Formats: sequence, structure tokens, C-alpha cells
Amino acid sequence: MRLLAASDGVRGVSDRSLPDVARIIGDTRDRLGETVFTEAIRDGLRRDWRELAEVTLAW
Repeated sequence: MRLLAASDGVRGVSDRSLPDVARIIGDTRDRLGETVFTEAIRDGLRRDWRELAEVTLAW
């Protein structure tokens, strides 16, 4: 979720051309709960997308 939020921050808008993004966001919100989901979004918007991509790919 952090990486998706960071990508929105880089573009300045959400990418609505990919239909899976809405599903991923909905599934993630359901699994994490609203509070943790919101924290992940805020963290993703604050952090550098390269760092988040590196962490995600190393995982």
C-alpha cells in the first residue's frame, strides 16, 4: 500500500487506468482495517518511492 501511495505522490493523481488498483486497495483496506490502512497511505506519501520499491522487492 505504501508503494501505491508513493506512486500517486509522484504522479500527483491516482492511476485509474488499472482496474486492479481499486481491488487491491479494497482488499488491503479490509484486511488491515481503516486505521492501519490510513497510516500506510500517509507513510507511503511521505517516503521516497525508490526506498519503498527496494524494500518491497527485497521482501
